[in-house]
Amino acid sequence: MIGSQTAKDFFGGLNPIGRMIKINGTEFEVVGKLKEKGSSGFGNVDSIIIVPLETGYEKLFGSGAVNNGKLRLTDIAMSAASPQAVTDVLIQVERILRSQRHIGLNDPIDFSVNSQAAFLTTLNTITTTLTAFLGFIAGISLLVGGIGIMNIMLVSVTERTREIGLRKAVGATRRTILFQFLVETLVLSMVGGGLGISLGWLTAFIVRSLNVVKAQVTLDSVLLAFSLSAAVGIFFGLYPAFRASRLQPIDALRYE
Repeated sequence: MIGSQTAKDFFGGLNPIGRMIKINGTEFEVVGKLKEKGSSGFGNVDSIIIVPLETGYEKLFGSGAVNNGKLRLTDIAMSAASPQAVTDVLIQVERILRSQRHIGLNDPIDFSVNSQAAFLTTLNTITTTLTAFLGFIAGISLLVGGIGIMNIMLVSVTERTREIGLRKAVGATRRTILFQFLVETLVLSMVGGGLGISLGWLTAFIVRSLNVVKAQVTLDSVLLAFSLSAAVGIFFGLYPAFRASRLQPIDALRYE
């Protein structure tokens, strides 16, 4: 049996059933293809080859499959009849393995019995930690970017002082000057947000192409990115815009 990705890698778009695959010099006939399941986060379960147990011991694993004269087994995958039966299955499996290995009920075990629920709990913990860490980094990045935008706009106000004075001399109000510089700051931040979204989309495309994880850029994330960019631009652009609007026309016209 082979996974869907293995079938694509070996046979492309052809039907793999009945074809041969050679592993370590031994030919195996493909008798079935597993349904596509996608990446599990710890590997791609579609890139798998399943061979009969005894054949694997005899033809593939060799001496590496023997430990102290006994066939070695590293993992056993089991399926419970229902989610409610998982706990009972875990208890029974541990009891059987203790009996097979002659381990008492109070003695430490040299094996582990886990369920998908335990893996999901661990994965959720890791995901929550990474989300908080990435959120902290994003917050610092927004702060640094906002300060950069504010400094750029302050330099712009300084360099265009005579222009501001001229506009006020011909009738521009403080509100008009304030609005002008806020719009410029907003455009600057939105351009930066657009470049960031483009970079994120490109990164997701590369990761998806490499079949690492099924990353994608959603509409919600794009809208959130643009909203944050606009909010950062307006917040950090208020002071330069307010400073420009407070300039006196006569002082601005005499500025060198």
